[in-house]
Amino acid sequence: MKKLKNILLTGFEPFGKYSYNVSHDAIQGLHNTEISGHKIYCAQLPVLWDKAFPALKALIVKLKPAIIICFGMSESNKIRLEKFASNWQDVSLRDNNGSLADNEIIQKKGDDVYWSRLPLDKIRKALQKKLIPVEISNDAGGYLCNNIYYQMMYYRSLSKKNFIAGFVHLPALEADKGLPIEISKKAVEIIVSAVTQ
Repeated sequence: MKKLKNILLTGFEPFGKYSYNVSHDAIQGLHNTEISGHKIYCAQLPVLWDKAFPALKALIVKLKPAIIICFGMSESNKIRLEKFASNWQDVSLRDNNGSLADNEIIQKKGDDVYWSRLPLDKIRKALQKKLIPVEISNDAGGYLCNNIYYQMMYYRSLSKKNFIAGFVHLPALEADKGLPIEISKKAVEIIVSAVTQ
């Protein structure tokens, strides 16, 4: 029997004014499921500057995933497929401990940007086919979403690992001018399917 490859999906814990985080709520139902010869693992990352990427890195080392899709939540009414991660972070934004990032530059020896390895056009078309609002974005922000996205891709380049990886922002809930959670859950399933087929 052929061994299943691992997929790692991550979301974040609630932060700021939000008592929820769609990025975790929308993925958790897929934990320990299988799709197209892959086993899915889901994890929640802390909204902490000094702990978010170490937690993600530990999961990468443990699971050795072939595919990593990190999710975050944005104040948007569309799924945002992030084209690249930038070597910059907003030092004015506090995390869940009230701490600030140490430096505007994430990695002094890193590239200015690292590009997504997800098939963004394929994903966009698959979501549009199901009438789910989506866009390919050129700005992953300056908070922890971009931070872990950048550090994941930097780690990928340094370690010479060939895992497929990228970042997707899911909208906040409908009450916050976003989308119903059911649509985000369906979007996650479509994204995973598009990447594995």
